[in-house]
Amino acid sequence: MSTRNRIPAYRSSVGRTSLTQDLTSSAIAFDTLPPYKKPSHPLTIRAQDQIKALNGRPIEQIKEHSKEAEKRLTNAAELVNDKAREHNENIAKRRKRWDQGLDTKHQENEETWSAQFQEKADSITAQLEESMRGVIDTSVGAERMAESIKWLHQHAPGRLEQEFNTQQNSLSQSQRRRDTQISEVVSDGPTPGPTPLDGSRPVLSGIGEIFEERLNRKKDEYTSRSLYDRYAENRAYADFKAMVHDAKYGNEEAPPRETWFPEQGLPALGVTQRGADDEEDDIVVNKATVSTKCPVTFQKFREPLTSSKCPHTFEKYAIMEMIGRSKTKVGSAGNRSGGEKAVECPVPGCSQVSTDADLMRTSLTCR
Repeated sequence: MSTRNRIPAYRSSVGRTSLTQDLTSSAIAFDTLPPYKKPSHPLTIRAQDQIKALNGRPIEQIKEHSKEAEKRLTNAAELVNDKAREHNENIAKRRKRWDQGLDTKHQENEETWSAQFQEKADSITAQLEESMRGVIDTSVGAERMAESIKWLHQHAPGRLEQEFNTQQNSLSQSQRRRDTQISEVVSDGPTPGPTPLDGSRPVLSGIGEIFEERLNRKKDEYTSRSLYDRYAENRAYADFKAMVHDAKYGNEEAPPRETWFPEQGLPALGVTQRGADDEEDDIVVNKATVSTKCPVTFQKFREPLTSSKCPHTFEKYAIMEMIGRSKTKVGSAGNRSGGEKAVECPVPGCSQVSTDADLMRTSLTCR
């Protein structure tokens, strides 16, 4: 048999170390970003479109997740306080027997456990309320980001254009002065061309800087407001407080919103009694929040839906019929064939516009 030269199934390891080092060095080089250079020209149309596109689905998802979190926190607070109230009612019934000297063997233990149960329920409610404020802050932050991106798209191009023109004029004047000085001096050295020898060019504000500046300013405006201004008029927070009060005290009238936050700025938990000098219009407002009749049909609610855009509740079939007949559309961004059908609130004095997506079924209205 003739012998054949076989190609080995392996390759020499010579040079593998240097190859690995080269690849590692290349990877490190790619991981190291070059120094940031601010823009030297105004935004192109494509760049402006890309800024506008940032205001899209991710921000909407934050808003959707915040709404879902608000619902779950409110439902959790309702469950905890319903259980605590049910337990307290059972203890009240047993206490009547204890007062008669009946079944008093475990009275002390049961009363101690009952107090601990209520304390735990109040603690959980306080944690849920704090989480509710955090979710509201997140939702407001998403709105703030969306507003800042919209503002950036509208104002940044003009700002950069103005900066560019100003700096171009300044550079042109400097260049003319240098040209004049050079022409007056006889020199064998190189003469400057269209581009200055010192490499000077316009240096405009970075888009990220403009956005961050706007975002931080709006955030500071929000955080500088009092807790009352941040949360008392927020629909989700008001529903949370109303649900907790209803679960604890049933039909007892809720305290006005002014009592939610004491002077030191912390939420006042467990406030249930109204002052003797409360204004009558506060009572009207509080009663209006628990109205059981639809402002459209003037009938008692069967399937109530509450708008997230205003504090009003409507019978489902009535408000959905109004939306279906409406010729108003929102969210079309100039496209007449797009957008969702919407209707202005039928309650006199309220001009908020709602779509069917803005209507929701709240636990408090259904209790």
